[in-house]
This record gives sequence, structure tokens and C-alpha cells, in this order.
Amino acid sequence: MKNKIDIYDKNDIEILIAHSSHTFPLHSHESFCLGMVEDGEVTFTIAGEKETLHRGMVYIIPSDTGVKIETASSYRYIVLCIGGRWKDLLNRYTFRSHYLELASQENFKKLCAAYIAGNDQTSAQTLIRGILHLMRPVMDRPADRTSGNRDNSIARDACHYIRMHAEEPFDLEQVAAAAHVSRFYLVKLFKKRMGVTPHQYYVQTKLRIVRHRILTACKEADLAAELGFNDQSHLCNLFKKEMGISLSDFRRHYHETGQ
Repeated sequence: MKNKIDIYDKNDIEILIAHSSHTFPLHSHESFCLGMVEDGEVTFTIAGEKETLHRGMVYIIPSDTGVKIETASSYRYIVLCIGGRWKDLLNRYTFRSHYLELASQENFKKLCAAYIAGNDQTSAQTLIRGILHLMRPVMDRPADRTSGNRDNSIARDACHYIRMHAEEPFDLEQVAAAAHVSRFYLVKLFKKRMGVTPHQYYVQTKLRIVRHRILTACKEADLAAELGFNDQSHLCNLFKKEMGISLSDFRRHYHETGQ
């Protein structure tokens, strides 16, 4: 089947409503993601924790956490991708599990529908309060920000360098130099902290740039040339593999709702 995704975006929060049979390779998100399987069955592996989800189950993906998605059939899902200050708030918490089962889907769906229809900051605050309430059964205390400070700093410096140089050829030695460690140490630490390798993060960063520019007048061939992909076909195939839909479908189904 062809994957169908509608994307609603405002105030640093995206809501994706999708019907998919796509298997997503190991990847990570800059945003904090909270999703619910609306129908069907799909297997997630989040930070090494594997679970097969069915109707009404919720998954939690803190930002910069490795996730892999596998399925043998189609499934429907709704996912919130939360950035900005809201992401920073949610990332303060740790979780005993990345999965939980809801007694009813309705509260989750109502939160999303109300946010899409809303047109002010109050709707975002209401959504975040609702999310915190839904996650309460698996939420732990706020994370200790002093824990692993050096390793966090190394990963953060490497990510910053990759983002700032995403339109240049990838150079692991330069990334390691920016983080003040050897490339061997960086690869090991980065995979542990981020769930993906530095090169995978680099590719995903370039695809996030593509996501933004494809919504303007940029052409696929121009984007491929600007961002160092082999050609337009390589960009389109990689985007569909990582995102689950084609560039043209992404552009067609993206909705910027009221701010």
C-alpha cells in the first residue's frame, strides 16, 4: 500500500496522522515524539527496548534517541513531534518504559484534534499538560542534568558541528576535532548517546533541511545538487526510505495551521 501521512505544524509542534506499511531503519529525532497506534500492529525498538504495539498503545521517544520501526502489515498511527521549549520541558523527565497502553484512544485523539483546531499558545500549553498526564504511569523523576555532563557535552558539540556543516561533505575527523576527542571515541560515544552513528545523524540532518526547503520553491534536482546527494533519484529514494513518503507527497500533505 502507499503510505498516507498528513502533517499539521504550528508553534514548534507537528502532528502526523498516518496510515503506513513502511519499515523505518534506525534513526533519531531532534524533537520529542509521543505516538499512538490507532490500528494494526507494529514493532518498535527504542533505545534498545523492543515492543510489539497494537491498537491503543503509546510509544515515547525522547529527542536524540535511537528508534527502529518494523512491520509485516499496515498500521495507522498519530504522532506528536515536539520541539522548542516544549521539548526542553519534556526532556527533563526519565521514563521507566518507552511504552504504555491506554484504556481509551479518545483522550489522545481529542488532545490532537483540539490542538490542530486551536489558534493560540494556550492550546499548546493544554496539549503539553495532557501529554504529561498521559505519560504519568511510566514517568520517573526529572532527569539529573549533571549526570554524564562530559559525554553529553561531547555529543552536543558533535551534533552542533554536523548541523552547521550539513551542506558540506561529511568528515569524521573534523567532527571529532570539534568535539575534542578521537574519531574512534566519538563514534562509540555518539552511538551510545544518540542511538545512531555520526554519519547517520549527518544524513538525517540533511533530510531535515530538505523537509524545510521542499516547502518553498526549491526543486528536487536543485536540492540534490546543493546538499551533495548523488543525484535527484538518490535524494528522492533516501527521503522515502527515511520518512516513509515521497517528497511530492510530503509537500502535498503538509499543513501549516494557525499560529
